[in-house]
Amino acid sequence: MSNLEKLYFPKDGLRKKDIAAYNERIASMLSPYLRDGPLSLRRFPDGIHGKAFFQKDPAAQTPHWAPTAVISKDGGRVFCAQTWTAFSTT
Repeated sequence: MSNLEKLYFPKDGLRKKDIAAYNERIASMLSPYLRDGPLSLRRFPDGIHGKAFFQKDPAAQTPHWAPTAVISKDGGRVFCAQTWTAFSTT
């Protein structure tokens, strides 16, 4: 993870590292509900008030062993990863 000091929620002073720490704390409670389900990424490169986009292709650093799939939809295709790769507690 890069740029841990990036401000995500300016009004509350929350940075990327705060969100990551929160996600780590709740992962064991949340992962049973997310495990093996599809994951899509909505990205906010310029912060929560900036322009957002859905990441439609796997990132270059996606490990070769991470399961991915391409899901057809009206007007195109969308990349999807399984959430267990992000939230596995085992």
